[in-house]
Amino acid sequence: MVLTKHVIVASMAVAALGAIGFAVEAATGGAIHEIIQKRRSFGASTLSVKMGDSLIFVNGDPYAHNVYSVAPRGWLDLGIQEEGDRGTVVLNARGTFDIRCRIHPKMRVMVTVE
Repeated sequence: MVLTKHVIVASMAVAALGAIGFAVEAATGGAIHEIIQKRRSFGASTLSVKMGDSLIFVNGDPYAHNVYSVAPRGWLDLGIQEEGDRGTVVLNARGTFDIRCRIHPKMRVMVTVE
């Protein structure tokens, strides 16, 4: 049942995000950057990447997180991530993206895509 929820959320996110800079899908040949969510924080507060790179958000906490961003041209929402869950985002547009956790509002990473 949990897998089905993640597939539905990912499918909805891909449909909504295709043209706005985010895609929730497997890596497309760019670099892969893993961001561990631990102690109610992301592994970094800022990150610079190249267009086409992937971010993998890994929940290393014993409680849930919800990675999201309200981008200038749309939104990103990986849905609820339980302990050990991984969510991949491919960055398809240049710009700076403010990525946060809906459950823990102080969690924030600013990602600059060059």
